[in-house]
Amino acid sequence: MNEADATTVRRKLDERLFLTVRGAPHKMGHSYWTLPTSPVLEGESLSDAGMRAVRAGVGKSLELYRLTEMPNAVEMKIYEEKHENQRELMEQGYYGEKLFFLVMEWVGGEVDVEECIFEDYAWLTKQEMIDRIIADRGQKTATFYKYML
Repeated sequence: MNEADATTVRRKLDERLFLTVRGAPHKMGHSYWTLPTSPVLEGESLSDAGMRAVRAGVGKSLELYRLTEMPNAVEMKIYEEKHENQRELMEQGYYGEKLFFLVMEWVGGEVDVEECIFEDYAWLTKQEMIDRIIADRGQKTATFYKYML
């Protein structure tokens, strides 16, 4: 097994790995490394939305186990008028968003590259993920992920 191949969950069996994606559809129009996300649909629980986000993003063959129905972190984002997409949302009465982070354990299955909607994906250690977030979005965002994970 090649430890450098970040597309397999079996690359570092002695460390916790996080499914990280690049090219997530995003209101800001640029892509960066992040965790899979999705809006919560009406009548849907947070954990069901999280499960749906992963399966819709990387395929239905990935088997996951929800450790809890409660999020382990919340990130609040306030929209800024300087971003055109956010300005449009503000005109519709939306002024920000809350991102709820849920822990799910990998049970089995693989990412289906045919169904994957992202530019790229990787199973990363906490430090690998933080390094990529620093490169993409800076130290402040990386610090949030450091304490959240």
